[in-house]
Amino acid sequence: MNKKNAFVITVIIPAYNCDKFIERCISNLLRESLNQIEILVINDGSSDKTLEKLEKYSEKIKIISKPNGGVSSARNVGIKNASGRYITFLDADDEIPSGVLSKYIEIINNNSDMELLQGCFDDFDDIKDVYTISSSVMRKICLGYPQSLNQFFDIKYEVKAGVHGCYGKLFELDIVKEHNLKFNESFGLGEDLLFYFDYLDLVKEVYILERKTYTINCEVNSATRGVNKKMPLYALEFSKCLLSKVKRQDDLYPEACYQINMHVNKAFSSYFGNPLNKDKNKLKQFKDYLKNPCIYNTYCFLEKNEKSILHKVKYWLLMKKFVGVYFIFEKIYSSFICRRGR
Repeated sequence: MNKKNAFVITVIIPAYNCDKFIERCISNLLRESLNQIEILVINDGSSDKTLEKLEKYSEKIKIISKPNGGVSSARNVGIKNASGRYITFLDADDEIPSGVLSKYIEIINNNSDMELLQGCFDDFDDIKDVYTISSSVMRKICLGYPQSLNQFFDIKYEVKAGVHGCYGKLFELDIVKEHNLKFNESFGLGEDLLFYFDYLDLVKEVYILERKTYTINCEVNSATRGVNKKMPLYALEFSKCLLSKVKRQDDLYPEACYQINMHVNKAFSSYFGNPLNKDKNKLKQFKDYLKNPCIYNTYCFLEKNEKSILHKVKYWLLMKKFVGVYFIFEKIYSSFICRRGR
């Protein structure tokens, strides 16, 4: 370990109005009793009893309180104040499974040149030893385009690995700080994927650990899983930001379009609620939204290049702005996929 690092790993936890589950989160981390781990909680202007409950652990964790600024702002404060050689991110309602931090330490001790470790959201049937793949390959995978995933892994890898965001991973703090890498604070959708995408551009290879390293509990008040009226705007800003990094002539452009579709669909599905009971004003907003060149060109590309007839129909409906029909089609399609058990 570098002498200037007081700890091997800093666990950065943004906390906002999470008094119902923050103690569970902290207690689970403290069970491993590792003096090489720093637990850094950023209290992001909580108005409930979050800070009061955190102070019970003040001798064992580091607490920084700040005015509310959102999860990206809290993570950035965590990066600035971390003391570990590596950092990992944890939402206050989620958990790092027992034994994972010890396994991280073991891997670090055996791989002194490691710059990035990718864990999983589930265990594999046949767990391999830690191995590496190139960061250029992982950049394709992290955008989640099915055709690219099938080139490298069984499709189940995407689901089990949780490749899209910042969770279940170790980032080397010096690299993050040297390149002033931060979470984008201007929108609240996809910012963790962009952080990971940018970090991958700074390293040569990714260490893969085929073991469950993160548990998502999906509490309503989670830092990252809330829904608000700004979601469509966030999706648009995410799309613009991603396309500023990936140009149309780049070999990653299909992956970028796929991610834009995922985020737009997620944003509007959440914003609308029941897809069969649409507000006419919201439907008009969606039609106007689809006129944005960034979004429209994405669906034109996807419709032209998609091989699956069902997906091709979905993209064509959006491209032609048949919004009401699209949501009905999406509902039927999703039900069909669920029945198939995919």
